[in-house]
Amino acid sequence: MLSQVASQLWRNPHEEQRQRGWGLMAALLGAFAPSPALEKPLLKFVSDHGMEGYNAVCQRKILTSMQQTEKDFEVSRDHPPTQLEWTTNQRKGKMVLDVFTYREEKISVEVESWTTGEQYASWLLSSRGLDKVPRGWSVSMFTGETWRDLPGCDFVLDLIGEMEEAALHSRSSSDY
Repeated sequence: MLSQVASQLWRNPHEEQRQRGWGLMAALLGAFAPSPALEKPLLKFVSDHGMEGYNAVCQRKILTSMQQTEKDFEVSRDHPPTQLEWTTNQRKGKMVLDVFTYREEKISVEVESWTTGEQYASWLLSSRGLDKVPRGWSVSMFTGETWRDLPGCDFVLDLIGEMEEAALHSRSSSDY
C-alpha cells in the first residue's frame, strides 16, 4: 500500500490529489510500519518529495515505526487511525492527550501513532520527576461508563480506536 501511494504521489501535478495522497500516506504510516527494505527509500521519498508539512509528519511516523520494527518487523496497529490522528495529520501537528491523576491534576502529554502504553506511562512518570522510570506501567482510560485497560505493549491510539469503534457501533445499533 505504501509503495502504491508513493507511486501515485510521484510527480502528480494535481494539487488536490497530492493533498489527499499525503494525508493518506500519513494515515497509513501511523497504522502500518514499512518493511525493513522499504524504510530508508520511503524515508528519502517523503523527505525529498513530501508536500509542505507532510514531509515532517511522515518522517516522524517512519522513524518512530522503525523503533517498533527493531522488536518485530511485522508490527501494525490493531485499529484504524483514530479521528484524533486524521485531524492531526490534516493540521500537520502533534497529538496531545490530557491525563488526570488521582489528585485531579491535569497533565498534557504528547502521543504518537506508535506510542505504547508503557512508553506513555514512562513519559508521564518522567515528567513527574522520576529519575529512573520503572518498567511495567501502563494506561487505563475512562470512557464515561467503564474503565478500559491497555496492556503496556499495545498502542495507546489503539485503545482510543477501540473506544471510537464501540461508540460508533452503539450509535448505529440504536438507530434501528
